[in-house]
Amino acid sequence: MAMYRAKTKCFVANAIRVADEVFEYNGPTNTNLELVEVKASDGVKNHVVETPKEKGTRARSLHKA
Repeated sequence: MAMYRAKTKCFVANAIRVADEVFEYNGPTNTNLELVEVKASDGVKNHVVETPKEKGTRARSLHKA
């Protein structure tokens, strides 16, 4: 499970988190959270953490229509 730090006061994982609070969380990331550490779970070989995309960006196709 990953360790996150709250950037601001927010509601995450059914609890109110204050700024700079560090906690375990395995849900989707958002702009109020900063990834601190990824802990490998038993039986998990590859753990991928997605970072939030900047607003206004989108995937583009490499193939022309």
